[in-house]
Amino acid sequence: MIATAGADRLQEGMRRAFGKPTGRAARVHDGQSILIVYVPEDGVEVAKKALDTASTKFPMRTRITIEEATVEEKAPVAVEAPVPPEES
Repeated sequence: MIATAGADRLQEGMRRAFGKPTGRAARVHDGQSILIVYVPEDGVEVAKKALDTASTKFPMRTRITIEEATVEEKAPVAVEAPVPPEES
C-alpha cells in the first residue's frame, strides 16, 4: 500500500493482479433462461418477488415469465433431502 501526505485513501495498485480467480462468469445469450423455478400455484407471487430481488444482482435487464407446467414437464429428477444413516 502506498500512503502519501494528505491522501485520504490508500492505493491498491497491482495488488491481486495474478493468482486465484476473484469471481465467476457465464456466457449468456440473448433470450437464454438463467433461472427456472418450479413452485405450486400458491407460491407464484412469493417466487416472483424473490426473482425480482435476485435480478438486481445481474448486470443486465431481466424478464420474469410465468408459464403453467403440467406434471410431465416438471423436473425430470426428483430432488429429495438426504436420509441420515440409521443408528445401530
